[in-house]
Amino acid sequence: MRKTILVGVLMTVVLLGCNKNKKAVKSGSGDQAPPPAAGSAPGGSNGATIVPAGGIGVVTNPNQALGGGGGGGAAGAVRKAADRTQIRFALQDIRLLLNDYSLANDKLPTPQETLALVKQGATKYAKFIEDGDIVINAAKTREDVWAYEAKAPFGKHMVLTAQGIEDMDPEGLRQRLGMR
Repeated sequence: MRKTILVGVLMTVVLLGCNKNKKAVKSGSGDQAPPPAAGSAPGGSNGATIVPAGGIGVVTNPNQALGGGGGGGAAGAVRKAADRTQIRFALQDIRLLLNDYSLANDKLPTPQETLALVKQGATKYAKFIEDGDIVINAAKTREDVWAYEAKAPFGKHMVLTAQGIEDMDPEGLRQRLGMR
């Protein structure tokens, strides 16, 4: 069954690719992308750049790293959801570590101390902090934001507080962090 679906998908891709090449040849443009319109930005209005690749244009978008847009289709959406699940697990474990530290020391650790705690107690999640996927906040009280997801891929950040993980829009997070 999988082979049949795979063969069908491959044939569709090949046929669609062939039709695009025929249209390009008929219009006399060959495999080259059409020239940009007069007065338009070289990468398009949104900064995207089209790179010709064997008759199919591959769009590269520098803004994609900002958590916007998609790309990747269903597979990209599944990957984002899986990454987000891992970040949620990391935040849950970080909450336990911070809560235990806070109760034992009557204060919250600094971001550097938090990273050291995570490296000791939940080593597989330290990479999220080091890579910038999770930002540790220099919280002074238990009511402050302890940590948060750096990107908001679905429009909301996962924010770690003493109560647990809350979903917060970027503006709400800025307000909670005291940034205006």
